[in-house]
Amino acid sequence: MNHDFTFRSRRSNVLARRGMVATSQPLAAQAGLAMLQAGGNAADAAIATAAMLNVVEPMSTGIGGDCFALYWDAKTKTVTALNGSGRAAGGSSIADLRGLGYNRMPALTGHSVSIPGTVAGWSDLLERHGRMTLADVLQPAIYTAETGYPVTEWIANGWATQVKKLLRSPDWQSGDLDNGPEQPSGNELLINGRSPRAGEIMRIPTLGATMRAIAAEGKAAIYAGDFAQKISAHVQRYGGGSHLRIWLPTSPPGTSRLWPTSTACVSMNVRPMARGWRRLSLPIWPRALIWRR
Repeated sequence: MNHDFTFRSRRSNVLARRGMVATSQPLAAQAGLAMLQAGGNAADAAIATAAMLNVVEPMSTGIGGDCFALYWDAKTKTVTALNGSGRAAGGSSIADLRGLGYNRMPALTGHSVSIPGTVAGWSDLLERHGRMTLADVLQPAIYTAETGYPVTEWIANGWATQVKKLLRSPDWQSGDLDNGPEQPSGNELLINGRSPRAGEIMRIPTLGATMRAIAAEGKAAIYAGDFAQKISAHVQRYGGGSHLRIWLPTSPPGTSRLWPTSTACVSMNVRPMARGWRRLSLPIWPRALIWRR
């Protein structure tokens, strides 16, 4: 099947009075909208949307990554910036990397994997601004991961480019000096060793099970216990440092709240995980935009 990826929209603009969700996949937008319709706010909808994107667009986003959010509070007329990026693993060493022949950070080995901040970011955003629980906002993603969904054309096209990366195939050109052993667990995001085709039903039950654990146990499901042990062992298999010194990323205490400077860009001081302060100019191109009146 050939797909035309030229944008030729004839659809009218989406208009609403009480709330709106905009993201790259209709099921993800629907998940966020369901939270708004159930009485949730933009924070609740944003997490439901992000979790669904983990399921329906997993080659672009996932709970193994980081989480950033700008939250506008209409009552106080302030912006909160949440930095849910993870620190380097406890056993990381620049000297070790140089000893392996690297003069820059490898892109796709275990050495470049940091403590995943996504789930802690979700938890902190809900605690500070949300009305719902993780169990509430994760339900649409859990259901979709377990029962399946039809893969859309754009996502199928992008997914097909990631098969060798997922499996760490011997002929995969990563750009790093060593790809490490092959990765059979990549098959969890494939169907019989290939990417799902457009229109094909895709199920990811292992991701659904992980999200069920998060819904039941909160962020501890990721940062402590059996899951933390497994992810640590996997990352170390590909050269990464030990992740067993678990760190729960939280909204940094030095985050500033400033008025947005324009409708196109928000500038604020956000404390990075590294030392010092940094002024960030944040253009509006996130994974999702949520508005609730």
